Amino acid sequence: GKTQIKTLWGELAWQLSEADGYAQVKESDLAGTSPGKEILRQLIEANAPCVILIDELVAYLRQFNEGATLSGGTYESNMSFMQSLTEAVKLVPN
Repeated sequence: GKTQIKTLWGELAWQLSEADGYAQVKESDLAGTSPGKEILRQLIEANAPCVILIDELVAYLRQFNEGATLSGGTYESNMSFMQSLTEAVKLVPN
């Protein structure tokens, strides 16, 4: 479609439930800021049970120079996303 996804969290949301999922993180995706644990928990819970596989994460994060903002956010926003994601997953039973 015409949706342009910029971040890992935008891609995660789209893959879990397409446009409805992306709508939950759209503002964060466009701003390149992590959506936070609560939004991720709601997204995962609405699509549970699910499996989230993230391959080549370290290689992806290496391209983010500290302090630089890329279309996928910043190094810091991606690290915040990973922290929020692990915390959100712990809260969803399935």
